[in-house]
Amino acid sequence: MPLPLLLIAGAAVAGTIGVAKTIDAVSTQSKANDINESAQDIVDTAKEYMELSREQSEYALKSLGQCKVDVLNESITAFINDFKKIKNIPNSNSNIDDKEEMMLDTQELEELSDVAMLASSLLQGAAGGAVGGAIVAFGAYNAAMALATASTGTAIAGLSGAAATNATLAFFGGGSIAAGGLGIAGGTAVLGGLVAGPALVILGVVASSKANANLEDARSNLAKAKAFESEIKAAVVESTAIRRTASMLTRVLISLDLMFKPLVLELHNIISNSGVDYAQFSLEERESIRKATSLARAIKSVLDVSVLTEDGKHNPDAASVNELLPNV
Repeated sequence: MPLPLLLIAGAAVAGTIGVAKTIDAVSTQSKANDINESAQDIVDTAKEYMELSREQSEYALKSLGQCKVDVLNESITAFINDFKKIKNIPNSNSNIDDKEEMMLDTQELEELSDVAMLASSLLQGAAGGAVGGAIVAFGAYNAAMALATASTGTAIAGLSGAAATNATLAFFGGGSIAAGGLGIAGGTAVLGGLVAGPALVILGVVASSKANANLEDARSNLAKAKAFESEIKAAVVESTAIRRTASMLTRVLISLDLMFKPLVLELHNIISNSGVDYAQFSLEERESIRKATSLARAIKSVLDVSVLTEDGKHNPDAASVNELLPNV
């Protein structure tokens, strides 16, 4: 009889150990599930945060691009058309005190004309609804960069849709996150679409042999999620700077244009009433033309400011655009 009792007792102990292992496995798996859920929440929240920032930045760049198109297509084009008619405008050899302020040289006029023509083509394309990406690119870059050719051999701001987005990302993706840039993922986030989150390990079923492995996988997931969150935060900082700069440039451009429009109308009236010979203009008429030219220069200076640098980072020098405002 003692032997059977010993076997029964052994079986009971083994059963208790088995139950304990099962309970421990369930607890470990539960912990793994909780950690994995936290990791997924971090990734999802970061992606939503980045998408919101991306939308805001893209909207600000598109608003700036549209503002550039409108100012160029309306005020600047009207100014150029009339200003080119004026004869005997003082040149660099003239003994006129305000000649440096008043003059627009041939190169400046050509540059403005080129960008105005680009704006006109974008406006015509916008009527067809196919240049959303090009308007964003036009807002992101200065006039020279917008006119520069992309890898396709086409002007960046003249591209449309996905082609414009890709050309923009070729600039915007420059620089690793460690070096202060956004990297390709960040570039895609701001001007493309949602950032792809890290691939998190799908946890298995509850099993004693799998529970510990699942816990390690969950911890790995959490580490990936936190690293991803850190990168997204860096991208959002850059994206926010881009949005603020684009909004600031839009405000400055609108302010300049509000001052410029009545002077453009005055220039047209001067030519209609007094002809096109600058030498015959009154002092008041000359002063009006000087102010219009000064503002045309100021607008050109804003157009020459880029929100992004050539390597795709936020341009910190853009903040000094307020110094370009003229005293008129």
